[in-house]
Amino acid sequence: MSFLDELRSSRETPTTAYHLFLLNHPKGTGAVHAFFEGNDDSSFYLNFLNHYTEDRYQLFIYKCGNKKSVYETYEKIYAHGFPEFILLFFVDKDLYNFLDIKTPVSDNIFVTDYYSIENYLVNDYSLQRIWFDILHLPNQDGQFEIVRAKFIAELRKFYEIFQPIMCWIIYTMRCNLKPNFNNINVTKLLIFDDQLELNILPDNILAELEKCCGINTPENFENEVGEIKREIEKHDPKMYVRGKFELWFLVKFVEKLIPIIRNCYQNEGEKIKVVTVITEENAI
Repeated sequence: MSFLDELRSSRETPTTAYHLFLLNHPKGTGAVHAFFEGNDDSSFYLNFLNHYTEDRYQLFIYKCGNKKSVYETYEKIYAHGFPEFILLFFVDKDLYNFLDIKTPVSDNIFVTDYYSIENYLVNDYSLQRIWFDILHLPNQDGQFEIVRAKFIAELRKFYEIFQPIMCWIIYTMRCNLKPNFNNINVTKLLIFDDQLELNILPDNILAELEKCCGINTPENFENEVGEIKREIEKHDPKMYVRGKFELWFLVKFVEKLIPIIRNCYQNEGEKIKVVTVITEENAI
């Protein structure tokens, strides 16, 4: 059998997380089995897990596809009884703090404090790492402090803009309208100008949201939005702003920052070479 045939043959075996676990668990109790929603989640947690399992446990990684599948895998495994194994499950909280949704609770199920893993990455520390590791610039000079201040100010503005958007999202979910929020493209809502300041693009954001998600806002929304706003204001914005939206902010801020920095250094006779390009797809 050729190497290519061997690879093709391997795909014929069951590939659900639960079935893969059944294939792996007989290999011994000296293993850690970690279950994630998708690729980004495993990338986010992998270094941490390797640090604690290296030289002690064999680590098995399973990608379940989404949060619902992680919980379903958890219930299947424990229904059949595998208590002697180290099993870890990782899920994003999403908007469950604001919706009446019940999920299994256990010491070995880790749920993010924020909306999702992306929210943990959007901060001035990540900006500093990008400045130093990707732009290869000194982070002790005055230029970085100017950029950091702009980043913090515009992120605060971003939260202010997205607060009513997230109120609308929470309300429509409470109304069981099930809009597809994956269709919301923040690039159609916001843009950074040459001063690294956020600007709103559409005249009517609500109309744009309805168009993207394919739903009409219920008439009672205007009466309910104030209460939802007071409810979410009690929390850190990272707990209710969708992580992928916030990650957009970091990516687009850096994307707009790079040519500004290039021009600045070019005027001083220096060149900035950026080898790694950060996108919404590869940021994590």
